[in-house]
This record gives sequence, C-alpha cells and structure tokens, in this order.
Amino acid sequence: FSPLKKETYPLKGTLLCPECHAPMRASAPKNGSGKPSPRYHCSYCPSLGSLSEEKMHEVFLQHLSAVTPTEATISLFRIIVKRTAGKQLSESNREIGKLRASQTKIDLDIEIALQKWIDGDMSNEQKEIYLRSKGKQRSDLECQIDEYGRMQRISESTIEYVCNFIAEPARLWQGANFETKRMLQQLLFPNGVSYSFKTEKFGTEGLSLFYRLETNKKAPLKAKDAHLVTPPGIEPGLPG
Repeated sequence: FSPLKKETYPLKGTLLCPECHAPMRASAPKNGSGKPSPRYHCSYCPSLGSLSEEKMHEVFLQHLSAVTPTEATISLFRIIVKRTAGKQLSESNREIGKLRASQTKIDLDIEIALQKWIDGDMSNEQKEIYLRSKGKQRSDLECQIDEYGRMQRISESTIEYVCNFIAEPARLWQGANFETKRMLQQLLFPNGVSYSFKTEKFGTEGLSLFYRLETNKKAPLKAKDAHLVTPPGIEPGLPG
C-alpha cells in the first residue's frame, strides 16, 4: 500500500458502510501495472467491494447536485450575513474614527515641534529625528485605516455570492480546498452518509435538517463550473 495523502480523500470519515455503518477507509493499493490506485472501501465488509477515489468523488458530486437548502435556511443565512456585515461596518467605522483622531494628534504634535524649531528651542537634528518618528507613526496608522477600509467593502453582490455558496453545495464542494470540503460535508452530513457499491446509491439518512434532496436531480456539474471567482476580501467558508 502506498502512503496516504489526506488531501486525496476528503470523503474519509463522511462515507459510511451501508452494512456495518462504520466509516469507510481509504487506501492506495497498487494495480496490475504497479501504480497506486486510490480507493474507498470498508475494512470490516471487504465483500462489498470498493470504488476508486476519482469515481467516488464524481458520484458524490452528482449526489450533491440533488441537495439543496430549505428556503428557511437561505433566508436565515442571508439575515445572518447581512447582520454580520452591518456589525463589521459599524465596528470598522468606529476604529477608523479612533485612528483618524490619532493622526490629527500627530499632526498637531508636528506643528508644535516645527514652531519650537522656528523659535530656536529645537535643533535641526532633533527636528529631523522627531519628524521621522512621527512620520512613521502616521504611516502605520494610515496602513491600519486602509485595512479597515478593505474590510468595509462588503457589497450586496458579495453577500449574494456568499449566499450562493450555501445554496449550491455541489459547486462549492467541486471548487473548494480540502478543509472547506470537510467543513461542508460536516454541515451537510453531520453523522455521515452511507454509500452502497452494489446499488451505486447513497443513503437518504443523515442529511442535515437545513437541507433536503430534490426529487428531480440537476444535471451533473461540468469541470468548467469549478472555477469560481471569489470577491476581494471574502474567503469561501461556512457559518460558524
């Protein structure tokens, strides 16, 4: 068996055996040509067979295409996102106000220092050292203000984008990194989901109350659909 790379098996821990209900394992036995063949299987029920990592991810994606959040979930999620955005905006404005006040104080200190230099109470060397120090402080404050300004740029379109993530789990899972896939799986199937290699079907148990299975499955996603563009300042994630 080849060493496992956990990023290769995001479904490990989520997939359950339909017979013993134990979490499926992942391994990469060598095929006839001596190359590793990553697969999912049940260690306790070997007679049930196994499925390649690539094929399992394909059928799981098709299963997710039939999973959709309830309308109540989407509505609640939008409210949470907008409230969070409003709170962040208010906090950012408050912090920017404090930073602007500090900048004003620095400007005043510089004026006082320059007046001392004009009056002969401060040498050229003292003035230059003081101005460099105050200039550095002001520059640092400006960087902090810019960062808060970046955090403020949460528009309605960005909120809609975030909401689309929870509304279309298949698209999110397809384009997500390993950790995001794991978090989404935990949200969708908190207790795992069974899969039968014989019937090639997933169990209907275990789906979160926040989601449901549609009676008419959507068309499987194509590879090009995985290329999602994230708006600046937003990382794909899930509500905590």
